[in-house]
Amino acid sequence: MSTTTAHARGHGSTDTPILHAEAITHTFGSLLVTDSVTLELAPGERHGLIGPNGAGKTTLFNIIAGEIVPDSGSVHLGGVDVTRLKPDRRARLGLARSFQHNNLFTDLTVRENLSIAGAIAHRVGHVAWRAFARHREVHASAESLAVALGLEEVLDTVVRHLSYGTQRQLEIALALALDPMILLLDEPTAGMSPEETAAMKAMIAALPASLTLLVIEHDMEVLFDLADRITVLDYGKVLLQGTPREVRDSDVVRSRYLGMQ
Repeated sequence: MSTTTAHARGHGSTDTPILHAEAITHTFGSLLVTDSVTLELAPGERHGLIGPNGAGKTTLFNIIAGEIVPDSGSVHLGGVDVTRLKPDRRARLGLARSFQHNNLFTDLTVRENLSIAGAIAHRVGHVAWRAFARHREVHASAESLAVALGLEEVLDTVVRHLSYGTQRQLEIALALALDPMILLLDEPTAGMSPEETAAMKAMIAALPASLTLLVIEHDMEVLFDLADRITVLDYGKVLLQGTPREVRDSDVVRSRYLGMQ
């Protein structure tokens, strides 16, 4: 996997959106969590999603990932309606995600974690007589991904012995092992030290330019540096969609979310 970075991505192009969430509405009981939210990402776009606690960010993320079926609205991946498809079906169509909290096999090594993800991606075990033929391919893919993301020195380290920042790095590597077209990142720098945050930001910035990213992130400086566009949610509604500069300069966003006068 190439790690060439190109920040001139196609969000202004006429390409079919790689992700289109249309008029997403969802309630939990009597609580309206997302209210007619529309979100569209072009191929290769890096899009941030921000808003105060309770704004509906995680619910929208889970709807896009397939964890929740919305009350109304639709989700399309590459023009395919996936609104009612399960997460595994969406994964086969090119959607992968990380979670806010690590979702790793902590008693296994980095190599073993990556090999398991690779085996899933290559569907080893689904066709038993081909498993051994693909075994070498799976491990070679794991090593290649580790090198690309700077994990080669810890390949044989048990995950629970890694630093928190490196564990988060590995979680993204596991998502990338599925060779997705779209990667959803949920608070990738949450709980990190300044040094770990800087390393994570650099790693995300170096991901292939062809990979579309949707990122929930609490650290505004990280998101302003990484994102091509940002959607601001407030009480389940879209408050603003625009470039980082437009978001930073918006009086409404400054007063309602960034806490500035």
